Amino acid sequence: VLAPSFGKCPDDRNRFVAAMKATMPLAHPNLVRVYGAGQAGPYLWAALELVEGECLSAVVQRITDDARPGWKFGFRIGLKIARGLA
Repeated sequence: VLAPSFGKCPDDRNRFVAAMKATMPLAHPNLVRVYGAGQAGPYLWAALELVEGECLSAVVQRITDDARPGWKFGFRIGLKIARGLA
């Protein structure tokens, strides 16, 4: 659920709806599925696939605490992103 202030601007609302419509048909193991989206009162919402595992903020914190990740870590992440975008 997005903050009510996000849905006040018609351009923002239209971009949100367009983005959700564009991503709903996409299905790939490296992408989070979007099952639905809409508006309820002043709120815009999206229903996304639940993905088990470590959240991105925890990964970033771990990397920040330990040191810079090696090139192999960056390569694996980049490859997964590229496969999802392809």
